[in-house]
Amino acid sequence: MKQEEGKISLDLVPFMAKGIAQKAAARSELDAVYADRGIHIERASSPKVQVYNRYYRESDILTELYCQKATDFIFTALNEHDAGQADKPALTALEQMLKKCWWRIYTYVKASGPEVRFESFWQKLMAKAAAPTQCELRNLPAWPPVGQPHSRKQKATTKYALDGDFPVFWFLTNLFEKTITEKGYYFQQHLEAHLNEQERMNKKPKRKPLILMEPQKKLAGALWQFISQKLKGIPTSLNEYFYTQEYKQNAQTSLFKQENFGDLPVSAMKHVSVSRQELKRAIDLLVAGLPAETEVTDELKQSSLEYFKQILLVRACAVQYEKLRTFALEQSRLVDKAVFRPLELARLKEQLAQAGQKNCELEALLAKTNQNPMLEDLLAQKQNALNELQLKLEKSESAAKKEIAHLQEKLGAEREANQALRGLLDAEQQQNEQDSDLSPGILAQIALLKVVVLGGRTDWQQRVKQKYPNFICISSKEVKFDLSVLDAADVIVINWRFLGHSLFYRTMRYADKYNKKVAYLGNSNDKHLLQALYRECILALKGAAVT
Repeated sequence: MKQEEGKISLDLVPFMAKGIAQKAAARSELDAVYADRGIHIERASSPKVQVYNRYYRESDILTELYCQKATDFIFTALNEHDAGQADKPALTALEQMLKKCWWRIYTYVKASGPEVRFESFWQKLMAKAAAPTQCELRNLPAWPPVGQPHSRKQKATTKYALDGDFPVFWFLTNLFEKTITEKGYYFQQHLEAHLNEQERMNKKPKRKPLILMEPQKKLAGALWQFISQKLKGIPTSLNEYFYTQEYKQNAQTSLFKQENFGDLPVSAMKHVSVSRQELKRAIDLLVAGLPAETEVTDELKQSSLEYFKQILLVRACAVQYEKLRTFALEQSRLVDKAVFRPLELARLKEQLAQAGQKNCELEALLAKTNQNPMLEDLLAQKQNALNELQLKLEKSESAAKKEIAHLQEKLGAEREANQALRGLLDAEQQQNEQDSDLSPGILAQIALLKVVVLGGRTDWQQRVKQKYPNFICISSKEVKFDLSVLDAADVIVINWRFLGHSLFYRTMRYADKYNKKVAYLGNSNDKHLLQALYRECILALKGAAVT
């Protein structure tokens, strides 16, 4: 549904759909439409639906879900209008929804003559809008804004341009076959706002490559190295960060604590894994905003550490939200399908009953008229239509049984996948930025390291000891082992998944006191062990040499 203003085309569908989704009364009406057996809502097949969905995704889950449902509803109504059919249940329901939820606009457009004056009506509509906040008033470019037909004495109001009122006004004007006049300041203002939003909607978002100057690259590397040393590795989840000494020292004032950050579901997000590339890019973005001649200072290092912790939290929230969003939308689609099938079958059965009743009436009429040839032909036509409807009902019932069985099976699989999600998140460990295996030269360097491994399963420790005889493995049961074993270690590997608290804290106190490197491992994967040693020892030495 596009409207032409000169040579500029405005698509009203996504803005009307979002207006419906953002209004509670309209959402209730939309739910009633979907529950109405007499209205069959078809899934929108327009090629622009993908663009719409990308635009809807910017909203919260509830708004996005209702935007998609409203889009299907609007397209169904428009298809009825374009087809010119006599019965238009969806279009009638859409008109009634607009009459209830946008009654001021509906009443004005309906009562107007062939020409609907926009500007004078919109001034009255603006007068009923909410007053701007003090912050909004302080940020006004001028009073009144240039070109606005206000006097200084009029009450200032504020109204969101993309709240759905403008496309609803235009849609109703066209529905009643009328023309908009008085296209003044307010009309141009709203048209420009919608055109700008439409242009942004049609642009597919692309992440631009981040370009740093050579001094900025060195600064970013130094800050990344400081964070790695301060936290004894780069944590890729909140759970890993909670094990660091830096967190334990500041736990009382940490924003991750439930009592310090009210509604934050830390327990649900602490196992969410965040990409190392995203964390590194965040530090690069921080440096990109600094002058090229910026030097590394203690204050800048501490600021970068605080920034890193905030980014870790924000990215964990984003990943968790996306998982919940995908699950919620998928469950809604499954529920809609499960609800629609019985309604469709009931509608077909009702049509079949009506056709059967008409057929009986025709048979009775035929008996009274002594086999009238015209009535016989009419009866034959009705009987054929009845047979076709009966066949359609049988096919629909068969398809419905298969569809319901498929949906139940899929729903069960979704639930199993959701239950397994926590286990997968616990086991997930972010790999190094390069996915390829370590080179033989690097493996040779790792084999020469003096490594002490604490924790892990017994069979895994035995396997590591066979491959790397120089490595010293300490079982999780050896709580009171001799700490002098750690004196000559180049690095201490802590497999925290299989390690007791007392052994963990005893080792960490020693590592902090003697400034020992510590690598963390959360599984029994040999490749992950080698990559952790590569990052903490070999790669760290290269980074220090560069800085």
